[in-house]
Amino acid sequence: MPLAHSAYRPLPVVEFLGSRPISAEDAARGLASSVETDEGAAPEARYELPGSTLVNFRQIPGIVDALQTDWVSLPGRERPADCFVEVRGRLETHLHPCFLGEKLALGLRGAAGTLLLRFNKVLQCVPLGFTRLLPAGTHGAIVGESPYVHFLVAFSAVGFVPKQGQWFIGRIAEQQTMQGLNVLILNCFNMFIRRREMPRQLRFDDEKGIWSYEGEDEKAVRLRSKRGPIWVQNRSSVIGSRGPVSLFGTLHWPCFAGEGRGPAVPAEHWRSNGDAGSSALPPTFTAAEVLPSHKEKKEKKEKKDKKEKKEHKEENPWKDGAPMPSGGAADAAPAAAGRPPGPSGGVWTCPSCNASAEGATCRRCLAPRPGAEAVDRGKRRRKGADGSSVDPGSGVRKEASTIGTPKRRRQGAASGSAAGP
Repeated sequence: MPLAHSAYRPLPVVEFLGSRPISAEDAARGLASSVETDEGAAPEARYELPGSTLVNFRQIPGIVDALQTDWVSLPGRERPADCFVEVRGRLETHLHPCFLGEKLALGLRGAAGTLLLRFNKVLQCVPLGFTRLLPAGTHGAIVGESPYVHFLVAFSAVGFVPKQGQWFIGRIAEQQTMQGLNVLILNCFNMFIRRREMPRQLRFDDEKGIWSYEGEDEKAVRLRSKRGPIWVQNRSSVIGSRGPVSLFGTLHWPCFAGEGRGPAVPAEHWRSNGDAGSSALPPTFTAAEVLPSHKEKKEKKEKKDKKEKKEHKEENPWKDGAPMPSGGAADAAPAAAGRPPGPSGGVWTCPSCNASAEGATCRRCLAPRPGAEAVDRGKRRRKGADGSSVDPGSGVRKEASTIGTPKRRRQGAASGSAAGP
């Protein structure tokens, strides 16, 4: 049984009747008419809407301003198309008895306002505002013992349809983060551009909390809303559990064409015939203008490695294990650097680690010099047959030590020394 203090159906049930695509001018005209209707309504109908629907209705003037300023002002062939639809439907809702009579329009607006600015699966769009909102009949009905009145509401609304790969016009949001760029679409929907998908010229200022890039005069140009509209491409849309829409996309670069010249997208990027532009990726636009391609990254890495290899070769011209000629420049090079010549005659390049080395072994990886006698990597000493070792630097021979050797070996060494002459 429904309770007397709550509606039998708290949220209205939506029935889809039909839709058709409309242009940005028609969308702006329809939403502007709804704003004028709101301004001409009674004060209680404008500011005393039930629930949280008042917040949704207050966003409509900002949407109209964005359409008239940034969208309608562009030529038709440069304007994004297939973004707006006119949708018709019917609502099944329950109204409190206090909304009967003169406050019927207020009750209908409060019930239908829950659909605004949220993606509706039945309508397959995001309703922005209502152009028509009337009772479907002249009578209501009582359901069960609840005092709430059952109404059928017929409506027509302007809907926003964000599609993947579609181009939109937006402005830089006031709040920014170092994780990416926030762009407002229609002064209402936020599109987030991840940092890895942003142009490489952009830098984030931690102190001021804004994004900027270096201009032609080598001065930092800040990305702000007052600089004008920009073009962004929708890559994906995320719909919350209750319907809010979050967009993720990329930024067209360069983003500004100049003061008073509109967004920086050439006209040849769009269809030349008709008043509507192409909603898909323009054929002359490549992702390399926004994102560095894999080929560019590979070429940049190869160029960097080649530069480092050239610098290393200039520091050490005897590369790839080529021995430096003995005498003359070979002995003069270490002496000029304040180092004594090595025992094997000059500086050479280790083939294992490409480091400069002197002497018979590399001090870095203990690899032997090509053509020289191998050296024990554990001790850097050459061992004789009797267990003695010779220091390659000083040439001093040291007798074999019995410290740390097994007991049998120590005993054998002692017996051998005793049996000797």
